[in-house]
Amino acid sequence: MGGRIRFKKVYVENFPVVDRSKDDYIAGQIERVVKTICEGICVDENTEILDELVLSLYDIPDEMRGIIKGE
Repeated sequence: MGGRIRFKKVYVENFPVVDRSKDDYIAGQIERVVKTICEGICVDENTEILDELVLSLYDIPDEMRGIIKGE
C-alpha cells in the first residue's frame, strides 16, 4: 500500500466528536470491548464488534458501512 496518514489540523479540526451521553448503552459496550482488546482477548472478533458499535454511535447508514469498512 505504501500510503501514509498524517495527523494535520486541516484533516481533523471539523471531525465530529460524539457526545458520550448520546447513547450510554453503546458507549458502555465500546468500553467493554476496548478493555477485552487491550487484554488480548479475541482481538479480531472484538475489533469487528467495536467497528459496528462506533458506526452505530455515529448513526452511519447501512449503505455507507461497507464503504467505510473497505468491503
